[in-house]
Amino acid sequence: MKVGNTVRTAISLPAIPLGATGTVKEVGRLFVLVSFEDGRDGYYSRRQLTSVAQCACRGDERIEETIPLGLSDLRVPRGTHSCLLPSNERASLDGTARFAAAGLQSGETVICGVPRRWQSAFLVRLGELGVPANCEACRQSLVIIAPSRFYLSASEFTGQGQLERTTSSLSAACGANPKGGRVFAYVAGHPDLTGWWEYEEQITPVLRDTGITALCVYDRIGWGTESWLRAIELHHYVVRDDHVSRGGLAETQ
Repeated sequence: MKVGNTVRTAISLPAIPLGATGTVKEVGRLFVLVSFEDGRDGYYSRRQLTSVAQCACRGDERIEETIPLGLSDLRVPRGTHSCLLPSNERASLDGTARFAAAGLQSGETVICGVPRRWQSAFLVRLGELGVPANCEACRQSLVIIAPSRFYLSASEFTGQGQLERTTSSLSAACGANPKGGRVFAYVAGHPDLTGWWEYEEQITPVLRDTGITALCVYDRIGWGTESWLRAIELHHYVVRDDHVSRGGLAETQ
């Protein structure tokens, strides 16, 4: 992190909200001083900031960087927010493994929120895709956690609370990787939580500005349910087993 970098806050301070964008003014041994457009300054640790992804430029033309989604031959902008609506367990394992493999092959840090009972099968599928999880590069870039460590419990869940937890986790895991990162986590049961859809809406601009690509893996709750229809509205792309289509966010761009 250097003076002049554009960053986004992963915590809130008095009068400076979570997700505020500012410019690095000073870089100390312990803290980073960030200046914001309204004249306020804030001190943060490096783990409390995420770098805002910049587009490559050619002359005066801004060129949006794209990366392979992994679930088809589709390339998407960094920071894309997609969802996987699987019809069975095989589709969940295959889709998440392909998404993770594409990130690892691109040098990204990949956070995988995999249910414990599926972790062995997930790692086997990664190996079949040419990314052995025991290789040195993967050990450094692959982060596997239980979804219960990624999401707040039902009794604690709020949209804002989950937003802060996710932003902090992504910053800690991916912030130091110049290649960026991607994340997926199974969200079984969470659409019924109060504040879940608020969280899904609020995390989208954070992903876009930090350049971290996300795949929300919904439970196998059936085609055409209200939860899946809402999920389609709130994501850029929707993966239904082997088919990728544009979601509601992509249609409004």
